[in-house]
Amino acid sequence: MKAMPTNDLSPQNIRFTALIIATLVAGALLINYFLLGMDWRSRPFLGVTLNQNMIVNSAQPNSGVSWTGREAGLRPGDRILAINGEPLANSAPDLPPNTRRYDTILGDYEIGDTVTITFTYDTTRFPTPRSDGIICEAATAGMAVCNVSFPLMALPNGDFVALFIAPFASGVVVLLIAAGMIYFRGQEAYAFTPIALFITVSLFMGGIFDVGTTHRLIPLWFISGIFVGVLMATLGLIFPTPMPIVYRLPWIKYIPTAIGVVLSAIAIFSTNVTQNNVLLTGNQVTGASTVMGTAILAACLLFYQRPAASTKTERDQANVVLVGVLLSMIPAILWLIGRTLLTSDQNVLAPFSIEAAMPFLVTSIISLAYAVMQYRMVDTDRIISQSISYTILLVALAAGYGLMVLGGSLFAIEIAPDNPIVIIIIIFFISVLFVPVRT
Repeated sequence: MKAMPTNDLSPQNIRFTALIIATLVAGALLINYFLLGMDWRSRPFLGVTLNQNMIVNSAQPNSGVSWTGREAGLRPGDRILAINGEPLANSAPDLPPNTRRYDTILGDYEIGDTVTITFTYDTTRFPTPRSDGIICEAATAGMAVCNVSFPLMALPNGDFVALFIAPFASGVVVLLIAAGMIYFRGQEAYAFTPIALFITVSLFMGGIFDVGTTHRLIPLWFISGIFVGVLMATLGLIFPTPMPIVYRLPWIKYIPTAIGVVLSAIAIFSTNVTQNNVLLTGNQVTGASTVMGTAILAACLLFYQRPAASTKTERDQANVVLVGVLLSMIPAILWLIGRTLLTSDQNVLAPFSIEAAMPFLVTSIISLAYAVMQYRMVDTDRIISQSISYTILLVALAAGYGLMVLGGSLFAIEIAPDNPIVIIIIIFFISVLFVPVRT
């Protein structure tokens, strides 16, 4: 690590000190998230996860064990009103249900106890009939009050790993990367924004479990998620070199930050607590900000930073970050599609939980850290071209395999997809036909 400048108020020292403080605060918050998660794990599980307004969210099992609440018929958008007749709502009807009261009520029961859940749902938005075990009153003003009984359960180990351990461990890894970057590059101006991004990403990952369970630090998660997008967009403007417009108008690079402040206020204060809406404003603003910021970074790298790079080092930096960002965008795009479909159908479930996909975001962090460190040169142009080639070959292989099985069936030959003869023939043709493409 370089020696500290003699001027205590120099920009280098201010940046360095700010990053150290932010890292220590983030570490303390991650410890708090860990303690909250482990405490929640010890309690009975309702068989669904809820947002801060006690509305069933879209989280789903990631293991082979079914959730009792979902099996009983609870769906995203259902708002829990009472457990065994004990209401969750505050005294004022326009205030959200009390999360701590929910925890207190569940704490009085044991795993395996049967509870009766009173909930309400919007029959105009979700007219699909409920399952047989649910008893509903006649709808009033488009809202129906229903009751359903089922046993409490323990959250399965596989789901706990997917929903908590995976994102939390990813957040810890990212924070450790940030600490390492501070040690080696903490006083460099160009490293400040990437390191700040790493810190916010670590909080975004570590706190995502709290959003659907303990609900203690939700505003912090909103802010961290939004500023992940903000810092991603800012990086697109300045990394590896500032765009010409940033040289001419330096204030341009602060526009994403200003937008992030406004979006944070919207996320925290605009959630309508009187409606049964599984897609709460704060959650969606946070998720959309992260996706859009990542997309802006990818677009800037692809269409400007990479083509306009004046040196091989800058081009390699842009290439490395671009590869990592594109990989991390895959679950983000699937999440965005799932959110869109969920607005019209409660039964739409994503192929995976977004919590379990958090490790994908680590790829962009590692690639960015590598680019900032600039330890050694690699032929990133070849990496990108080979990635494209192998992707095309993978698609061709899958299509050819399917066509061969289909072709056999057209000649009345029953060919099983796992037939060893078919596999041997396919491997032979791969080795013969793909070699010219690879070389």
